[in-house]
Amino acid sequence: MLVFIKLFVLFMIADAAFVLFLSFTGKSRSKMLFAKFTPGAIISEIRNKIAATVFSKNGSGAIIRNRVTPINRRSSLQTNQRQLLASLASAWRGLTQAQRDGWNGASPNFPQTDSLGQNVTLTGEQLYVRSNANLTLIGQSQIVNAPAPTSFAILSLGNTVLTAAAFTQAFAPDPVPAGFTLVWRATRPVSPGKNFLGASEFRFIQV
Repeated sequence: MLVFIKLFVLFMIADAAFVLFLSFTGKSRSKMLFAKFTPGAIISEIRNKIAATVFSKNGSGAIIRNRVTPINRRSSLQTNQRQLLASLASAWRGLTQAQRDGWNGASPNFPQTDSLGQNVTLTGEQLYVRSNANLTLIGQSQIVNAPAPTSFAILSLGNTVLTAAAFTQAFAPDPVPAGFTLVWRATRPVSPGKNFLGASEFRFIQV
């Protein structure tokens, strides 16, 4: 009990110091706190970042590291993607209330997995933006009404042949069902000793 009280007091002191820091920097708490955790005796899992500290996990277990801001190269692909997301966010506001209600009601049918491996439900706007961004990627028209969930069989892959000059992937006959599009993403060459690649490592190749 005494240990818990001491920890609580230390936490309150740290929190007060952080609030004071925010008052001097002019930043809001909502823009600084982004860590996600699952409660244990104190904390059992924590992800994302608080201020300049990043909480993550690798093969050795939980890790804490300093946040590193990547170089914003402002490539044509980055610029196009940002413009697309901005236009979709604007288009969401142009939907009718009935259409927005439809997307909000459909969100539980499309669960996602977060950084802690937990199932989360997107907002209607997030589902709308994600769905239409994917449709734009494969060259299809955007939609204003929420779709119904669907499923398809796992593709049957054959041998993969990768050389410095070419890449080939063997399929069983007719691997992609009618009405579906296959999207290829790949990473740059990596060391044979590297066993984990995050989603941000992959780049769109073609459809």
